[in-house]
Amino acid sequence: MRMVDNKIKVAMVTNHLGVMGISAVIMNYSRALNSEKFEITIVAGTPIANQYIEECQDLGITIIELPSRKHETKKHYFEMFKVFRREKFDIVHIHGNSSLMAIELTLARLSGIKTRIAHSHNSTCPNFLIHKLINPYFNRMYTKSLSCGILAGECLFGENNFEVLPNSFCTEKFKFDSAERKKVREKLGIDNKFVIGHIGRFNEQKIKLISPASI
Repeated sequence: MRMVDNKIKVAMVTNHLGVMGISAVIMNYSRALNSEKFEITIVAGTPIANQYIEECQDLGITIIELPSRKHETKKHYFEMFKVFRREKFDIVHIHGNSSLMAIELTLARLSGIKTRIAHSHNSTCPNFLIHKLINPYFNRMYTKSLSCGILAGECLFGENNFEVLPNSFCTEKFKFDSAERKKVREKLGIDNKFVIGHIGRFNEQKIKLISPASI
């Protein structure tokens, strides 16, 4: 593996870096990786959340912004290819939920990047027919397969071997704090009331999980 200044060059690749689950996972990994050993670059289309831009500046992590994959698809991938060829990464770690990651993996392979990680973050995807059609090709493009869970791994990699890498988070940030609880309750006007809260998006998988049919 080629190393520059004794550091391994790693690209974290995602469609965009808005406030969402995949972005949170990428940021957690980027915070945790040893900065003396790894040089981290996040390659993402727009939108990119300001909070991540500011944090990456503080951490010394480079963000390369690409055109929106949704609105400027061809330009998005063309610019990505130029980035891969120019930066000469040792590892690309591509985050997604379908075989369409074959596009990023192919661009990485054509750029001479030998270690190509495909990371599955979901147990379904919006373009399931296309996903199934190109899955055999996708399975030839990655060199390492990771998944956030068994269902997500089986959906993307089928019977192929994959390693489950559970989504991690800093438990200290979620430790119970009675003073903070009281402060938030008073601010929201819900003191001495029974409260059910949800943190996250009500996407299809979560709605199915809490639907009456599943209770």
